[in-house]
Amino acid sequence: MANPTLPTNAYPVLRVSVEYFMRSIDLLGQLQNDNLIRGMIFIAMWNANVGSLSALENVSKTSAVPDDEGLPIGVRELSRNLNLPYETVRRHVHHLQHARQCMKVDGGFIVPLSALRRRQTATIMRNFYVNATRLLRDLERIGFVDSHGNIRMLDRAIGDVLSDINFTIVRLLIAVLLRALKTTSGFWEDNIVTGLVFNAIWTANIKHITNTDMVSVRAIIPDSERKPVSVLAVANSLRVPYETTRRHANDLVRRGACVRVGSEGLIVPSEFHRGAAAMTRAVYDIAVDFIDSLRRAGLNIDRL
Repeated sequence: MANPTLPTNAYPVLRVSVEYFMRSIDLLGQLQNDNLIRGMIFIAMWNANVGSLSALENVSKTSAVPDDEGLPIGVRELSRNLNLPYETVRRHVHHLQHARQCMKVDGGFIVPLSALRRRQTATIMRNFYVNATRLLRDLERIGFVDSHGNIRMLDRAIGDVLSDINFTIVRLLIAVLLRALKTTSGFWEDNIVTGLVFNAIWTANIKHITNTDMVSVRAIIPDSERKPVSVLAVANSLRVPYETTRRHANDLVRRGACVRVGSEGLIVPSEFHRGAAAMTRAVYDIAVDFIDSLRRAGLNIDRL
């Protein structure tokens, strides 16, 4: 299949968006005591409970959903939504239920408000919000959006993430994150861990660039500017066991998606990025939809 034509600012948008994505993955791991998969299942369940974001009236809802109004979701649907094996999801849901972080009702499972209001969960949900403002600042820094000063307003309004506009933004962020997870796994034969290891490697390779004005460079970053990263560092960043990470990294090397740079570690070469325009386009489209959703929710923000 031919690679799609990319917008001129596609690579800067890719860099800051996937950097946000990886920070959010770290938060998912923290959400369930360093268990990334369980964190993904917990947040996917909650996202289903609060309902679809496709309709404007749902996007603009600004308060947390009471337990008796939440939309339950079954294990099989969670499995499909996350591209995870049914038995894996069932086992983690059982653990969440035992820990009183979800409960079984007619039609499936819901995350009760009591679970969201736990100190650890509420703190991490607030950090998702903080992460959102950082992403918006980065998108404004590269000339992708104009927030008309609204990012400063969002910074001052962290407060309670379960109420007001904050809740709407968190809902949108979680929906975007889950879409990005499914899109990532789709490019790697529905194996989310392979996709996460890949993203962790290439974002680490250029982290020194993403945090500077060079992030706005519209070309692919050359290999000479990429810094290798070790498998151990990737495992730690993902909160995934070293052996699991090593196995997926080796698979990426076999596929030609990564190369080893002596004993220094791994890089995703620029040539692979050049041939993976479909991945870049998918991330770009997610970023566009995120900004459009924020605007529909009432935030004064425009794409440039």
